Amino acid sequence: MSRSIPDSRTLVAALLLALAAPGLAAAPANAAVDPVCDRTFVGGEDTVGEMNAELLSLAAGATTPTYCFTGTFELDAPLDVLGSVTLRAEGDAEFVVSGASAVTTASTEQDVLLTIEGLTIRAAEDRPTGESLVDGRSGLTPTSTDITLRDVTISGGDAEFGGAVLGTSILIVDSLLEGNSATTGGAAHALGILVVVDSEFTGNSAVNAGALFAGGSLTLSSSTLEGNTATGLGGAVFSRGIADIENSTFVGNTAGDEGGALYLFGGRTRFSTFLDNAAPAPVEGEELPGDAIYLDSTGGSDLRLSGSIFAGSTGHPQLGVGGAATGAFVDAGGNLFTTAAIDERDLPLPADSSVFELTTLEIFGAAPVLADNGGPTRTLALLVDALAVDAAGTQEQVRGPDIDQRGLARGELRDAGAVELQPGEGEAPPGGGEEPPAGGGVEPPADGGGGESPRAPAPQPELAESGAADLSAVALAAMLLALLGGLALLRARRA
Repeated sequence: MSRSIPDSRTLVAALLLALAAPGLAAAPANAAVDPVCDRTFVGGEDTVGEMNAELLSLAAGATTPTYCFTGTFELDAPLDVLGSVTLRAEGDAEFVVSGASAVTTASTEQDVLLTIEGLTIRAAEDRPTGESLVDGRSGLTPTSTDITLRDVTISGGDAEFGGAVLGTSILIVDSLLEGNSATTGGAAHALGILVVVDSEFTGNSAVNAGALFAGGSLTLSSSTLEGNTATGLGGAVFSRGIADIENSTFVGNTAGDEGGALYLFGGRTRFSTFLDNAAPAPVEGEELPGDAIYLDSTGGSDLRLSGSIFAGSTGHPQLGVGGAATGAFVDAGGNLFTTAAIDERDLPLPADSSVFELTTLEIFGAAPVLADNGGPTRTLALLVDALAVDAAGTQEQVRGPDIDQRGLARGELRDAGAVELQPGEGEAPPGGGEEPPAGGGVEPPADGGGGESPRAPAPQPELAESGAADLSAVALAAMLLALLGGLALLRARRA
């Protein structure tokens, strides 16, 4: 029996609105709803010590404070936060971090609900390897740290877990995380639920999970991940829980072992675009590494693929499966591949509406380039004669979102991939397109190029049991309940 699953953006919007609803106005996810600042700090005037004294003083009160920042702050020590708190940019605000972190939790004796809005956070050039730039340390104890990043840029972080951000549950919206590194989760490491919407992750690196690590369920929507690398597993993403991925673009991500772009344990990937991601070349008689996606079947869950583009110039299979359990790829239709069906041996029953052995030029109509084509993130545009146009059919034929990665409506006959060609778009440039050169500018790793070949990610903090359900609706509902429960607990303690 099928279930109707709301669009991920709709669910995230509901989550944010619920947290900003009357009676919960002090909850952290209230950007652009309540502009009031309980205290405004000015870069070059307020010291870290003075700011922390204010933070702890207000946090001890009966309200959940909003702190605003303007100017540039040189942080040689972290800002310590308690309880439910929002850190918001007022105009241009930047944290330049030379110490261990920009923000951390001052106590592990209570849950923390932290929201950061509009800030730029970057590591100073001389910053030694330290903790995550946004470090939810209480996520490693019996208490929890739930973190929301909205309209935030974080760069240059280097840590063991989550170079940019570490927390129990993490929500990332309209943000850019670039050039961060870690042992696991180059940009973000969530011990539980990870939800990402309208965001970009570029040039992050790790041993495992080049950009994103989810210890629980993962919801990834309308986002772009480019040029992330893992020497081990999951060039861009590693998710231990069920993953729900839609309207997203993956370009030039690389893994030294399995999963050039994604290393997953089940879920669904729909109406997304994969281009020139790379894993090592297959070895005869061994598991396929999967240039785009590797499915670890030990969880026993399938991974459904629909309306997506799998393009690459290495000639390696885009999909790979390993593990001793029964999880498998399921072709739900409307997928386009540059590889041959016979080479995608881990896709046992290709759908009639999926097409194989296409060229990248045929799929896109021209050599694809990540660019600003409207919407919050860069995408790969289609031309009018691209074979991806109308390739996913109707909703009755292949279920999928009603909008594309840019937030634009999809037609009755929908295009494969993350972008839906709109009226007036996609006219061929003079001279036409050319097939991109072999390799697409992405150098595939050598066989066994990952050094250590860890079947599980390299050292992890103790992970919470995800109990992950099979779809993002449940994941988001769980996150909402966790946040609301945390608020209730905070209010009860302060009563």
